[in-house]
Amino acid sequence: MNRFQSDQWSLGQGLTPSITSSFTLSLEKGHSKEISKGIIYSAKCGLGWRFTVAATNADTELGDKSSGNVIITLQKTQFEFSFDPHIINNTDLKNLTISTTVERMTPLLSDYNPSKAISLPTPKWPRMSLGRFNSEENYTGRVTVTFQVDLPTTFNLSLPVGLPPSRIRQVLGDSLMGHDLIDTEFILFTRRTRKHQPAKPRAIFGNSHLLRGFSSYLDILLDGNGYKESTEVDLGSNSFDDIPIDDYSYLSDSDLDSDDEDEKTSPVTTPAQTPSPIPTPIQTPLDPAPMPSQTPPPDLAPPRTPPSERTNLRPDKEPSNNTHLESGKNSATSWAPPHVGKAGRRIVVNDTAFKTWKSFMFYLYTGKLEFRPLGQSRWKEVHSASPGIPKCSPKSMFRLADKIDLPELQRLALDAIRRSLTKENILDELFSTFTSMYPKVQEIEIEFLTANLTADLFQQFKKKLKLVVAGDYPHSFDILSDLIEKMCNGGVHILPSPKGKMKKGRVLRPPQ
Repeated sequence: MNRFQSDQWSLGQGLTPSITSSFTLSLEKGHSKEISKGIIYSAKCGLGWRFTVAATNADTELGDKSSGNVIITLQKTQFEFSFDPHIINNTDLKNLTISTTVERMTPLLSDYNPSKAISLPTPKWPRMSLGRFNSEENYTGRVTVTFQVDLPTTFNLSLPVGLPPSRIRQVLGDSLMGHDLIDTEFILFTRRTRKHQPAKPRAIFGNSHLLRGFSSYLDILLDGNGYKESTEVDLGSNSFDDIPIDDYSYLSDSDLDSDDEDEKTSPVTTPAQTPSPIPTPIQTPLDPAPMPSQTPPPDLAPPRTPPSERTNLRPDKEPSNNTHLESGKNSATSWAPPHVGKAGRRIVVNDTAFKTWKSFMFYLYTGKLEFRPLGQSRWKEVHSASPGIPKCSPKSMFRLADKIDLPELQRLALDAIRRSLTKENILDELFSTFTSMYPKVQEIEIEFLTANLTADLFQQFKKKLKLVVAGDYPHSFDILSDLIEKMCNGGVHILPSPKGKMKKGRVLRPPQ
């Protein structure tokens, strides 16, 4: 039993994590070389389990020997596949569901279950049969067997993400022949003006070959295909005058820096003064500008700024973004790296903040991701637990992951939102416009509130209800409906009145 490809890690409906392993078996005139060799174990798969196969001869004969008729032998092999938990048998992983898919084989219906539930740990004989199958008569060639192991939704599994080494080698190899490492720039807004308009567009650079294959949404943007968001330009040009500002539908995005926030926390500065404390972007081979210690060949490098003029372009600092846009128009003074001067594709991402997209691309490249706690502003970010990894809001990333259909990234963001919930912020988060748009977020926040409902928090909840009735939260119907249903199921009973009407019974389990 040979591995057909590397394990495939994915999230299915309901964010159920699954790991799929595929194998091939060789047949010659219906017979397998593994016949009568006993139990054969695969290499370790997934989190450490294995699969086994045992092959036996299952030939059948057609004809009657006693009557002298010609005997026809139909050669075939019977395979029995089993699951061996191996090193995970005594772990916290309790329940698995395994689906078996085969080609050119017929299952024996007496013991075949296409989706088998398994409970761990198993008894002394750990292997569990997944079914027996007869091969196609007299077939010569390879057959494929696929096992999909579904893990519990409660199992906190981080799926492997990042660039395959082969793709990185190909891009670096192409660069040796003169191909550019940077061929795409994404334009995104960094700020929100006092008039609630997006402003200060800025570029993030990338390599289209490295970014393909993660999301069909991203692939469509990279291909262009006539979309107005994608055009051919000179990369690194600092002309953003034609960037539309009317398509940004999430102006409460916490990854957009606010002019009002700056006014309260920091004086307005110019680019020549002290730079703002935005975390430094990590320098990678894909960065448009080289590190100051590196000297690229003159014919390949953009013109370098003289050292005396590079005050705000040091690797440990970024230029200030404190020049405000009151009108919401896109200023040509927005910071950009030195003009690269090579043609490439410009993609305008109208509905996502610069910080969110930067973290997203860093995640695609490296598999690394770091979130800010809910409500934390950029001015509080002095030290990072993981230097070099850009931070973003988990809500902004959840919204992006939902839009581009990346379930694993969505799960990571949802977990970060869950970890950031506190008794101090739960009501503001629960009744936010963001929460009203996503049932999964509503679910975890309602669960947190009902599990942590103290007397003080209940009084704050009643004040929030007054604002709901006053019309301050017109988007909160679904949230209130689900919350009331959960509270009723947990201790509030609806009792019929003697007159046939319904009235609310007493609270059997008041907040403590």
